[in-house]
Amino acid sequence: IYLSFPFPRVDDRLVAKDQNDAYALKINKLVNGKDKYIIQQPQKFGSIPACIHCKKSEKLKWLLYIDRPGKYNFDVSYNYQGDTNSKLTIRAKCNKQKLIHRVCNTGKTVGEPNYDWVINSFNPYKVGTFVFEKPGYYPIELDVRVYGKERLDFQWAYLKFTL
Repeated sequence: IYLSFPFPRVDDRLVAKDQNDAYALKINKLVNGKDKYIIQQPQKFGSIPACIHCKKSEKLKWLLYIDRPGKYNFDVSYNYQGDTNSKLTIRAKCNKQKLIHRVCNTGKTVGEPNYDWVINSFNPYKVGTFVFEKPGYYPIELDVRVYGKERLDFQWAYLKFTL
C-alpha cells in the first residue's frame, strides 16, 4: 500500500526558536538580502562577533512565526564607539507596534593583554515589549539610523516570551 501525504511547506526564511524558547534574529536569517550589507565575519578567535557595519541608515528584516500569543521582550546587541549624545537610533516595527532605542556608546574591553587586543564591546540592550494577540506569521523590521560619519556594528536582535 502506498499512501501519499502532503508535506508542509518549508520556509527557510523563518527565524526558528532557539534552545531558550526565544527568537534570535541574526544576520544569516535576514529576508531582505544579506548580500547588500557589509558583513564582518568573526575575528580574533570569536572575540569580535559577526556583525553588519551600518555606515548609513539600514533597514533589516526578518520573518517569524509566533506560536504562542503574549508579550515578548525585544533586545538588540551592537557596538558603537561614537558620541554618547549622538542622534543614532534603532527603531523596531512589528505587528503595528513601534519601539525606539537611543544608541549608547558600548565602550571597549581587553581581549588579550599579551597581544594588545583592545576590542570594541558588543552590548545587549532591552528595547521594549511587543504584544502578539494570536499565532501567525509576523515580519519584524529594524531601522538603524546612522548619520554623518558615524558607524554602528549590529550583531543581533532577540525576542523572548515573557509572562
